[in-house]
Amino acid sequence: MIEGAFTALVTPIRSDEKNLDGKVNFDLIPRLVEYNLNNGIDGIVPSGCTGQSFTLDDDEQVRITKTVAEASKDKTVMAGDGSNKTKSAIDLVGRVEREAGVYFHMQITPYANKPDPEGIFDYYSTIAKNISGRIILYNVPGRTGIDLTSDKYYETIVELAKIENIIALKEASGNLEQVKRIIKATKNLDFAVFSGDDKLTLDIIKEGGKGVISVASNVAPAMVSDMVHYALNNKYDKAEELDNRLKPLYKALFIQNNPQCVHYALRKIGFNVGVPRLPLHDINAESKSIIDEALKSVGE
Repeated sequence: MIEGAFTALVTPIRSDEKNLDGKVNFDLIPRLVEYNLNNGIDGIVPSGCTGQSFTLDDDEQVRITKTVAEASKDKTVMAGDGSNKTKSAIDLVGRVEREAGVYFHMQITPYANKPDPEGIFDYYSTIAKNISGRIILYNVPGRTGIDLTSDKYYETIVELAKIENIIALKEASGNLEQVKRIIKATKNLDFAVFSGDDKLTLDIIKEGGKGVISVASNVAPAMVSDMVHYALNNKYDKAEELDNRLKPLYKALFIQNNPQCVHYALRKIGFNVGVPRLPLHDINAESKSIIDEALKSVGE
């Protein structure tokens, strides 16, 4: 079972202005990966929501994942290669496996379609049957309109967790009670629950979660990694001390839409990742000031 601190990696863009189609800065990706892994991060998740996957085409996603995999060496890479179209998800996963050699796949809930529980089960189970690798379910209702851990889908998630190559859930509903129920229901299965919300990571680990897929670790990888590993080893006093220092950063990185804030924070600490592609853009002066103060709290 995989566990630990994983970074939901930013996709660096070669532009500091509002842009329709700023080019991906592939040269910077290995530096970002190295910064994370040298500071204790257990693996990288490219092309998720923080990597602005919705603005990337398939060729870019495959190349980003391959670049990350080559830089990560023996560390875990979870490709953010989901879709809202079943066949498209299967096709992209196939390319990621063949061309990038990555076999962990973070699959976002099929956004916009808003399928019922039967449709959700069929979507994920069909993908699982048609790929070689393993699936991490990704629940992020703020972006998809579907909450996989809510009462409506609860039994569906438990059934999906019984499928051999569906191995984990990234949980970003923000509802700790829902997360606790899923952890309890799947505790006897080979299934891990990861926090997808930095501010709830410590609480989720205390309930039996296995770590985090983090936005904040883009900026403060050592602190996030140490906090997670202390918590996984039941050293909660040390984990709580670091978590308290990180809280201003957790909040600051979401005062405007993710990944706008983390792009600015990375630029501030010396990684010229540009600004996200439209329809996102750079953050305003007030938000920059708040992030500047949050960076001081973590020593960045």
